[in-house]
Amino acid sequence: MPSPFTVTPAAKPIRMTYLGEAVDLSPDARARVEAHWAKAAAANPHLTRGDVFAVTSCVETAQAFEITAMLSDFAHYLYYRREPQQSDDPPCRVAFSPVLAETADGFLILGEMAAHTVSAGKLQCPGGGLTRDNLAGDRIDIAGNAAKELLEETGLRHDNPAHVAACRFAYLITGGSHKSIAAVYHAALSVTAQEAQAIFTRHNASLDQSGEPPEFVRLVMVPNTPGGIEEFLARALLPMNEYVPPLLRAHAAYVSR
Repeated sequence: MPSPFTVTPAAKPIRMTYLGEAVDLSPDARARVEAHWAKAAAANPHLTRGDVFAVTSCVETAQAFEITAMLSDFAHYLYYRREPQQSDDPPCRVAFSPVLAETADGFLILGEMAAHTVSAGKLQCPGGGLTRDNLAGDRIDIAGNAAKELLEETGLRHDNPAHVAACRFAYLITGGSHKSIAAVYHAALSVTAQEAQAIFTRHNASLDQSGEPPEFVRLVMVPNTPGGIEEFLARALLPMNEYVPPLLRAHAAYVSR
């Protein structure tokens, strides 16, 4: 059974440190990872075998939430997500950075993942996993990754005040099927839901013209009220990434206090 989610409001910063080492897979574990990757890549040629960071610890200190990680790759992560684990399989827990984007007229933005993605057809917040591109020295730039993913998936620019008025680390989520860690950023948008939809439509049209497949095929607007969130969760027609319902409920409880 998946472990329950814990959603912790962020009253302190988050820091993620790269330990400078790679995950050590035994020859047998490596063979299982490679065999699984061959099948997955044959079934979905859009999959890319890039870097991921495997979390080794996540603790709350008096100053911050502190995460440490080692380097691995997407094949290891996908195997860890999909296959029953053997005794010598090291875990590949990852940290990722969803953005809970709230429009100026009070809607939260979710996106439906495209067919070529690992989470095809599911609703989730803009956001994604961390890679070596997010590395600066031994620090892993979680906030920078959140901003990049928001732009890549919706067209909203965190550094454009006409798009985003403010963005801050808001929640830490732990638990779930894969024991991943979500560092959730809350983006207070300067645009309405209708304006955000127009920006997204233009953004996807630009991606299509350049031959790059969009990650979101559509946006879904959720009323940012306790009643609106519960009604959405009760009536949603599409599956959601498993962290989404607990995040929405925690946010509804937090903002209604």
